[in-house]
Amino acid sequence: FLSVLLAEIGEAPQLLLAVLAMRFADKRPLFIGLFLAAAFSAGLSSVAGFGLHGVMNAQALTGFQALTLITAGFGMLFWKRKVKTLSDWKSGALFTAFVGLAASQIGDKSQFLIAASAARSGAIVVPAIAGFLAITLACVPAILFQERLGRILPINMIRWCGGAILTIAGLVLM
Repeated sequence: FLSVLLAEIGEAPQLLLAVLAMRFADKRPLFIGLFLAAAFSAGLSSVAGFGLHGVMNAQALTGFQALTLITAGFGMLFWKRKVKTLSDWKSGALFTAFVGLAASQIGDKSQFLIAASAARSGAIVVPAIAGFLAITLACVPAILFQERLGRILPINMIRWCGGAILTIAGLVLM
């Protein structure tokens, strides 16, 4: 839960939702789109990770989780993607939020963190629920506070500290 929550701070889904919240007056479809996209992403990641549980030995699974933590940590420390605001999309708030968020999650570090947790634990439900809750918890404030989020949360400090924590956790796990 914590690794996914940290990994989502200041990332594309959070920033996209802040932009969409400024664009659409009715926020309810954005919340629904967020919940659906987070459930889809976390569920897909957990199922994929669970599939690895039966084909990898314990040492390889631990290495996979360590590598995902290190990669996520480095991603928080050094790499920033440009956020697509989807301003040219003429669809409604629900469709734009769901498809935009689901697309931004594909191959994201959060998906790998959830998959690694499912792979190592051999569980599907708990990693999926934890991932869903972490993604949702990170993104709901973006809808509520929009552009003020950056003034309320010390996003850069969270990214630096979170990146260091995830990197160190991955190195210790190795």
